[in-house]
Amino acid sequence: MPTGYTACIDDGGSFADYVWSCSRAFIRNGDDNEGRPAEIPYYRESVAKSEAELQRLSKADPVAEYKAWFEAKKESNAKYLAKNKVVREKYNQMRMRVSDWVPPSELHENMKKFMLEQLATGMESDMSKYWGEPEPQDPYEWHAEQCFQARERLERARESLQKHLEWVEAGQKWVDQLEASVPKPVK
Repeated sequence: MPTGYTACIDDGGSFADYVWSCSRAFIRNGDDNEGRPAEIPYYRESVAKSEAELQRLSKADPVAEYKAWFEAKKESNAKYLAKNKVVREKYNQMRMRVSDWVPPSELHENMKKFMLEQLATGMESDMSKYWGEPEPQDPYEWHAEQCFQARERLERARESLQKHLEWVEAGQKWVDQLEASVPKPVK
């Protein structure tokens, strides 16, 4: 049975066809660029978005920004808690059904136990205790923290872009070396 990489052999492909078919496993997004690594726009967009956010925050009125955030956070938390209440009820109903279920054999007892453990784990991971009314903060301290976090996000975005560009360059070199060793088949 052929795999995605060996199908070319079944179709009468050559060694070069097989080499280049397997190369896809080593080159991310190569199918979009004639089998060559290409820059993914996400990384530059992430830097631009982070720069814009930092610039916006640095010009924003801390008190107005905080008030808007606080109100949005209260609304978001209320929605989460309402949804969580419904989901929690579904978990409780499912727990009762599983508890009442009589497995068809002793071999299925572990499955029932596993199902109950999964439900318990899911209910334990309920984060609703963190989703109550947000604690009031000093707007200026909150704003300073937001600016700090925005600078950190920008730095991470720049680092990710740099690593990505290095990966693209190394990938291009890798493909060039492979092409020198086994020329791409002409289709």
